Amino acid sequence: MRTSAQIISWLGIPLFMPIYALLIVFFIPAENAVVFSNSLFFFPLAYKQFVLTIFILLGVLAPAMSFLYLKLINVISSIEMEERGDRNIPLLVTLVYCLLLYFSFFYIMSLNIHLPKYIQALPFAGVLVAATCIFINYKMKISLHAAGTGIFTGFIIAYLMEQVRFEFWLVPLVLLVSGLVMSARLFLEKHTHFEIYLGWSLAFLITFLSTYFYPN
Repeated sequence: MRTSAQIISWLGIPLFMPIYALLIVFFIPAENAVVFSNSLFFFPLAYKQFVLTIFILLGVLAPAMSFLYLKLINVISSIEMEERGDRNIPLLVTLVYCLLLYFSFFYIMSLNIHLPKYIQALPFAGVLVAATCIFINYKMKISLHAAGTGIFTGFIIAYLMEQVRFEFWLVPLVLLVSGLVMSARLFLEKHTHFEIYLGWSLAFLITFLSTYFYPN
């Protein structure tokens, strides 16, 4: 049971959650009233690959390498960042990479290349969630895994609410994913219930609102 919880915990690393979210909205059918405007399922495959590549480079690989470097020079004691004192600099690094992601897509949009609003809204939400976690971390520990699943769930729910047709099983699926990751963290005794629920609730609310109300 402990091994299963550890596997779920590693699969649920916060850096991975936006990639999972994008894979869902890119490749599971959903239809917006204006099909080629905000339905990412109809987004050209080449654009999907480009966006995923940018997200993987700046949202996963670059932060992961930065965390490993911070561990190498003993700025943090563990890449798992279980201690509250280990988290501020990695969270700041994450915020910076989210900003780079956001402004990369903002620049692309400035070239009159249309991208559905969700492509910009996701890193924008990441900036807000990272900033919120930094602020809270000065006072108390918060579950970053739960925050990651909160981003994942908030983004998917906000996206589906703007579609006229979608696969209804996606809603219980994203809630199940959140529940599994949070249960794994609780089982491994990495966080209290309050730290888990706080991380998920804040990230969900921030991501849902910033995605749903992000201007087209």
